[in-house]
Amino acid sequence: MPIEARQAEFALLQQQAYAALEDIIPSSGASHFLMRLSIYPAFFKYVSWVIFEGHNLFARQVIWDRPGDCHRFFDPMEGLRKGWHISPTLSVVEKIIDESVFYSLFDQVHQIPLPKTERSMAIDGESWYLHIPGSFENRILDWNAVGCKKEDDWQPLIQWAENMHKFLLTVFGSH
Repeated sequence: MPIEARQAEFALLQQQAYAALEDIIPSSGASHFLMRLSIYPAFFKYVSWVIFEGHNLFARQVIWDRPGDCHRFFDPMEGLRKGWHISPTLSVVEKIIDESVFYSLFDQVHQIPLPKTERSMAIDGESWYLHIPGSFENRILDWNAVGCKKEDDWQPLIQWAENMHKFLLTVFGSH
């Protein structure tokens, strides 16, 4: 396969991976989307957690092995070994979560004002995304973990997101 085709095919793979990371459709028809927190580090796996509310409160964790897919697609020897297929390497797990712990954290975010300064841009680091329908002027907030730490009006949101991140890591046994 010529390298020119690989670029276009990797773009398709990436599009599918982002669609999975940003999927807010519940697996159960009796549930509805409550929030999404995503972390996209420059050199590591991308992860997204989507929380759904219904008969139970549950979270979907989606991990995209972006570094592995990049390596497989752009290192000729790795590509020969594993193939240049356009299916992203995803891991999807759903778990019921502790409502009392989650809601005590979730209720705090509604007290945080929308940051006024524009997010900073960085070439590397971690990009964070937060989507809570009806909050923050119905915007999907995004920030760079390094750049926004210098902005005072981002501090409450960054601290809240880090606390939610720690909670979700414990739910999925990541740390």
